[in-house]
Amino acid sequence: MAKGAQPAVSVIIPTLNRAQVLIETLRDILGQDYPGKELIVVDQSEAPDRTVREFVQRHRSIRWIHLEEKGTPNAKNVGARASQGEILVFLDDDVRISSDQFLRAHVANYADPQVGGVGGRVLMDSDPPLETVREVGKFTHLGLSEVTNFHADFRTPIHHVYGCNQSYRRSVFESIGGFTTIFAGNAHLEEADLSFRVRRVGFTLMFDPQAVLHHLHAPSGGTRTKDVYELRYWLIHNGAIFYLRHYGWLLLPLFVLKQLIWALTSALKRRDLRMLRTMAGALVTGIGSYLCQPAARQFKGAL
Repeated sequence: MAKGAQPAVSVIIPTLNRAQVLIETLRDILGQDYPGKELIVVDQSEAPDRTVREFVQRHRSIRWIHLEEKGTPNAKNVGARASQGEILVFLDDDVRISSDQFLRAHVANYADPQVGGVGGRVLMDSDPPLETVREVGKFTHLGLSEVTNFHADFRTPIHHVYGCNQSYRRSVFESIGGFTTIFAGNAHLEEADLSFRVRRVGFTLMFDPQAVLHHLHAPSGGTRTKDVYELRYWLIHNGAIFYLRHYGWLLLPLFVLKQLIWALTSALKRRDLRMLRTMAGALVTGIGSYLCQPAARQFKGAL
């Protein structure tokens, strides 16, 4: 990016059955103080909402793509392929952005050619006190522990971004093949997988609190799971895939042991054999998915 240049920015929002909150998110993006921004909505709703279509028709700067195939990683890739921007910003469909400098905050980080991706600040009602925050976006203890803290108020390098507020340099995103579609269901860890691959090819990921939004966590639509069984299933299923891709077979027994302890203690606490079967089964299907899809075996070994 040339000094003083304003790189073209594409904002890509996958959506599924969240018409009203999506429209509010789109209004916030349209109000951004950034010339020439491109806004792409990838709608996976079976019956696209009439109010969304009417809103898009009134705002010709929005490109609307209807996608029959469900899956957040694929929807993001479809949006990226349809975009033109040098910087790709991926947002969830249930966020609110109060500052009109949000896009500029993301882009400012790319003045450093070493930066390949940026994670923005994410505020939620359940955030812990800021005084307890020391690290942001890290995997520790051989990948068995994850530090999030994306509500932090200091800028710092990170291991991974948070899915609802992330951006990438287009050249880097394309060179590593975009999002990996093996992450199914709630697509847990899809953004961490991409983050690790950005770092693997030698680029830095930065957390910038100036690029701040509020995540509403809409109770339905999107990738929201229907109950705790489905949630636990996809957390472990996708977690097994992620762990194998980035930490490998040698360390897998540690991951398996941790998940089995979680499954057993959850089942005993709830007196719920179904929970044990669900969580243990997710380990089997996650490892099986990794083995059955050649694309899943492209990246091995710990960072």
